[in-house]
Amino acid sequence: MLFLAARGVRSYALSLRGHGDSWYPGYLRMVYLTPPSAFEDDLAAGVDYVRAEAGVVPVLVGHSAGGGLSQAVLAQGRVDVTALALVDAIPGYGSKKINENWMALDRWFVFRLLFCHFGHPNSALSHPLLTLRAFFGRQFPLQTVYPFQAKLARYESLRWPFSMVGPFARAQDVVKHVQRRRILVLAGDEDALMTPEITRETAAYYALAGAEVTTEFVSGAGHHLQNDVQWEEGAERLLDWYRALGK
Repeated sequence: MLFLAARGVRSYALSLRGHGDSWYPGYLRMVYLTPPSAFEDDLAAGVDYVRAEAGVVPVLVGHSAGGGLSQAVLAQGRVDVTALALVDAIPGYGSKKINENWMALDRWFVFRLLFCHFGHPNSALSHPLLTLRAFFGRQFPLQTVYPFQAKLARYESLRWPFSMVGPFARAQDVVKHVQRRRILVLAGDEDALMTPEITRETAAYYALAGAEVTTEFVSGAGHHLQNDVQWEEGAERLLDWYRALGK
């Protein structure tokens, strides 16, 4: 956001319930009783706030599950945006392949989840080495994972990610609410979860629905592109695409 602000672009970050410094529901309420619709309400309220406060239809940028959430809310017709950027995002056709990729990275996942962490939703990210493997490229230093780890949500809703395993946002329905029909699909080429193959499939998913799709890869970056070593290159790609919207 500071990068964009220094270049004259006003931006807003939405902190969903149970994330960042926002209100944390209790463990049982958050993990088992908070449905996807709660996060959809948060996003829709955030977009409505920006439209009222800034007086513009915003460009929406969604990363990972937040990218999935963005597609879900657009597909439901709850908001309209000028354009959409999906950064290493769960695609609207579902996260089955992504989950398979994560399991392949961590062969002890099921054992640890059931017998060490007793179903805690953060089991897959319970150690900095696990977080490094899933979220970052090969150039990212392990010591830098520790401050990142401290900012992770303490626990996560299970109903939200499970709602995105199968198809949850038809491309045609999403594009209908992207006013300029322009979508950026941006990813790190070392993302072990949303692999380059999945990124290209996401781009094709929206191109077939009539969107004008721009696909960009950042060399060496992993899943958390905005936090990886190459974050500035990713920000430049996003900025270039944003400026081109006005042409």
